[in-house]
Amino acid sequence: MTDKNMADKIYIEPLTKKTVEKILEIEKPDSILPNLGGQTGLNIAMELYEDGFLDSHGIRLLGTSPEGIKKAEDRQEFKDTMEKIGEPCIASKVVNNYEDAEEFARKIGLPVIVRPAYTLGGTGGGICYTIEELEETTKSGLHLSRVHQVLIEKCISRLERNRI
Repeated sequence: MTDKNMADKIYIEPLTKKTVEKILEIEKPDSILPNLGGQTGLNIAMELYEDGFLDSHGIRLLGTSPEGIKKAEDRQEFKDTMEKIGEPCIASKVVNNYEDAEEFARKIGLPVIVRPAYTLGGTGGGICYTIEELEETTKSGLHLSRVHQVLIEKCISRLERNRI
């Protein structure tokens, strides 16, 4: 972190995959704790894992496994996990393009919630009441998601039911 009393070294650098790779090559840790970096830390850790950097440098993830991160952050993985354990799920579909989002939204009806995968606090998502809002929100969510994936989900909140 950035507290001189806690950290052996402090780096003030852009928090990107490339920068983290350079720091890991200098520091040569045997493990990292990605959840201390919030969403950005999880995203970079997954990128480092997926491209083989962590394995090639003998670095392991502490606190949570790459599989656990994927089940929590990847919208399809999360939905599949919930269905597998028998949890009820709202009508939803994972999409990677606007055309599929619009087709599904027309099938289930508005309003819908757009939930991008791997974004900080749901950045790029939101409730859509119109097709125009759906297009803007979906395209934004797809752009901001590191895996270019959003979940289109029927909005069922009490407040939203009263608006319909």
